Amino acid sequence: MIQVVLRCFRSMTWVIENKNLTPAGKVAVINLKLHDYGKNPSGDTEVQFRLTRVTLEPMLRSMACISQQLSTPANRVAVINLKVCELKP
Repeated sequence: MIQVVLRCFRSMTWVIENKNLTPAGKVAVINLKLHDYGKNPSGDTEVQFRLTRVTLEPMLRSMACISQQLSTPANRVAVINLKVCELKP
């Protein structure tokens, strides 16, 4: 049996850390809340990203491309695959 897990975007919050540093030292902390229909009962999963300007800019370019594609009537849903690497302190 093949199981498909569908997580849908629920909400996003963000903050800037190290506000007083130079732009290169600042970090955006993005928290995504995803609704997981694969769980029984369904529930929410939270994912946190820590991005610098260098890593954020390619992501924003990709998101702009996705937005343009979604503006086409035939495209109603974007599927985004994220590979998350957990950093251990």
